[in-house]
Amino acid sequence: FTAVWLWPRDEPVTATTAAAATPAPVPPPRDEPPPRASTKPAEPEAPRDDDGGSTGAPAVAPAKSAPPRPRARGRLKVNLVPYARVTIDGRDRGQTPVDTPLSAGTHRVELYNPDSAQRRTIDVQVEAGQTASITAW
Repeated sequence: FTAVWLWPRDEPVTATTAAAATPAPVPPPRDEPPPRASTKPAEPEAPRDDDGGSTGAPAVAPAKSAPPRPRARGRLKVNLVPYARVTIDGRDRGQTPVDTPLSAGTHRVELYNPDSAQRRTIDVQVEAGQTASITAW
């Protein structure tokens, strides 16, 4: 809110008259809680003509983008004798047997048997909707 004070042309503005014309600050009401911020997105404004009036055209909401598509998934089963610790893409998946869903694509599988010190790294292609298997060292 902005107050505009209009002085009569024949009355000079002095510090005394300006101070007398300044309204005292008004404290906020105590009974009302402070306004809450809205979590609802703002409505788009209607188009305006050059003088600031509405053109009468309805406001058009921006197009919403489609939600991201879920990535295609497949499965990987690892079952070895002797057993192995299984790491897929640097993430430990436990000891065999392992059956886990994965995104379609190529994955680096590391196998390690601490008893025999046997170690192997394999790149496995997982197809969408299919199951890839590792059954031999």
